[in-house]
Parts: sequence; structure tokens; C-alpha cells
Amino acid sequence: MPGKPARGCNFMRAARTGKFLTKLNVENEFAFAAVTVRRNLINEEYTGMPDDERFVSAELLSSVIVPDNTVGQKTATSAVYLNLTVKINSRAGVARQVVVPIEIVPKA
Repeated sequence: MPGKPARGCNFMRAARTGKFLTKLNVENEFAFAAVTVRRNLINEEYTGMPDDERFVSAELLSSVIVPDNTVGQKTATSAVYLNLTVKINSRAGVARQVVVPIEIVPKA
């Protein structure tokens, strides 16, 4: 995490260094990251913080590794994208689903 080197998780590092070859790789790394993120966000809670702002859990609903075979302006390039659907749950019982697209292998 920029500015807080003792915090954060390795999920994006794993994504950017090509470690996500299968859905199982993504699911395992997400599970480890979810534990770290939960611990970090609980440490940021303060007295009087509303329950709808208190993180309880994140659940990976789906992950899709998507190849992108586009042609760049100068040379043929390709990238691989990871599309995640994540359910975020708050202490108030409110849940939100978010779609997180991540370029996991940058275009050359």
C-alpha cells in the first residue's frame, strides 16, 4: 500500500507479476488477501463509526481471466484481464456487489 508499507496485501503484486494462471490461483490469493484486508480495516475502526461503514467480509463471487487480443497502433500487442465480482459485507448487514476489472499482464 503506497505510503503505508507495513499494510496492504500481495493480491495486486500477484496479479501484476503473472501469478494468476488459473481461477484457483485467483481464489487462493483472494482468500489470503481478504484476511489481511479485514484485519487492516478493523484496525482503522473508531468508536462511534457507523455499522454500515464497518467492514465484515469480502466474498469472491466470480473471477474470469480474459485474454485481449487487440492490435496496437505500432505492433501487435495483447493483454490479459482479470474480471472479479466481489460482494462486500458491512456490520449493518448491508452488502454491495462490485465488479473489479484488473489488467494483469500489461500490454507490451
